[in-house]
Amino acid sequence: MAALFLAFAAGPLVMDAERSSHLGLRIPSVCLFKALTGCNCPACGITRSVAQVYQLDFHGAIARHPAGPLVAAMVILLFFYFSVSVVFPTRRFLSWRAEIAMMRAASVVVVAALLLSWPVTINAIQGG
Repeated sequence: MAALFLAFAAGPLVMDAERSSHLGLRIPSVCLFKALTGCNCPACGITRSVAQVYQLDFHGAIARHPAGPLVAAMVILLFFYFSVSVVFPTRRFLSWRAEIAMMRAASVVVVAALLLSWPVTINAIQGG
C-alpha cells in the first residue's frame, strides 16, 4: 500500500509526460493489462490526470481521467494525515483499527471510481 501511495504521490511530480514529449523523450507504456489485452486499463491516464490536479488544471485533469481529482484528493488527505502522525508519534488521532478501516474505505472509493469511469475513459482515449 505504501508503494502505491508513493507512486500516486510522487509519480506525477517527477514524470510529466507532456514535458518529456516536447523534449523528444518517449515514455514506454508499462501497463500489463494493455500489453495482455490490447485495451486501455481502468487507470489509463490517471497519472497525467493527477499531475494536472497538482498543477491546478482541474478541467484538463477531468478530461484526462474523471477519477483523477478524486485520487489526487485522497493522496493529499492521506499524506497530511500520515505526516501529522509522524510529526506527533505519541498522539494517536485514530486507533489502528480505525486507520485500517480508513485505508480500506479509501481503497474501495478509488477502485470504484476507476471502474465506474472506465467506459468514459475508453471512449475519450479511443476517440469514440
